[in-house]
Amino acid sequence: LFHATKLISSKRDGKIILMPSYGCGSELEPVLKAGGKVRFYRVDKRMKVDIRDLRNSIDGNIAAIHVTHYNGFPQAIHEIRDLCNQRGLYLVEDCAHVLRSVCDSQFRMGSFGDLAVFSMRKTTPIPDGGALVVNNSSFQFDDAHLVSMDILKTLRMVQYLLKRNWAVQSPLLYAGITKV
Repeated sequence: LFHATKLISSKRDGKIILMPSYGCGSELEPVLKAGGKVRFYRVDKRMKVDIRDLRNSIDGNIAAIHVTHYNGFPQAIHEIRDLCNQRGLYLVEDCAHVLRSVCDSQFRMGSFGDLAVFSMRKTTPIPDGGALVVNNSSFQFDDAHLVSMDILKTLRMVQYLLKRNWAVQSPLLYAGITKV
């Protein structure tokens, strides 16, 4: 999320990221450390995005919507993607619990957002690490975005995903590999 926030800030500095009001806190810290500003939207008792509250939370200061797919279950991602498209906002998918999960029996979670983040330790036997998947080609990378990445963790994670026929399409992952 640190790198996702940096990428969003490179396009819309000083803008706010809408985040769900329910979370463990570990998703908030990297956003704030990256200089992001946060506002929260409501999540109901079934851990579903309150779409009405989300819509009402959007104003001219919002740059992106962060959506968490809780416990492996997708949010109303088609509707949220459409909302982002209509309002000119970036969509960040938090896929910490949905590695290799699909929506509507065909769409891989993490493919809807402009950016998607995965937590390897929550779904694989890896003690730490994560992945940033970039689905929006307007985001450009430079060496500064890779400085804090642990390349060995990234390589182990890519190796794990490739062994399981996961399509690794993130320029960030490829950049991490080619910069070694």
